[in-house]
Amino acid sequence: IVHATLVAVTASVAVGSGTVTLSMSAAVALASNSISNDVLAAIETSVVDASGAVDITATNSKDIDAVSVGVAIAVSVGSSASISAALAFSKATNAIMGSTEALITQSSVTADGSVALTLEDTSSITSDVIAASVSVAVSGGIAGVGLAVSVALAENTISGSSRVAIEDSTVTASGGASDVTVDATTQNTIKTV
Repeated sequence: IVHATLVAVTASVAVGSGTVTLSMSAAVALASNSISNDVLAAIETSVVDASGAVDITATNSKDIDAVSVGVAIAVSVGSSASISAALAFSKATNAIMGSTEALITQSSVTADGSVALTLEDTSSITSDVIAASVSVAVSGGIAGVGLAVSVALAENTISGSSRVAIEDSTVTASGGASDVTVDATTQNTIKTV
């Protein structure tokens, strides 16, 4: 689990009585988060004779919660010409990678009960990327010019593989209400504001 918060705030104020009064402000917030892991639950190249049920469960839960905020404020007050500029840039890059496997391979499994292979892979990215800029230019003379630019970018990726399988194996489940079950659930979510 990754919880990350990045905030960049800048402010600039200029007051002048000369020919030109200039105020500039820039804020940049860059966040990069990644998780990569592999989960394997398996019986491999083995002989298993169980007096009860056999359960093989692989669970992989990966979460990234990232906040990236850039705020820029510029104020310029002048008696002649006044120029003000504010730039805010915010970016979050988040990646989740890896594999999840529940396997019986090249084995002989006998159970006095059920044999169950279960896989649950849940990955989640929540990414809040905010950029805000304010520019104010006040002039008592020629002109007041204010420019404000805000850019917010989010790049989120969930990749990898999930696999549950019985391969090159003999599996026997005996007894009343005994089953061999193979179940896989994968749920990936990305939320970006």
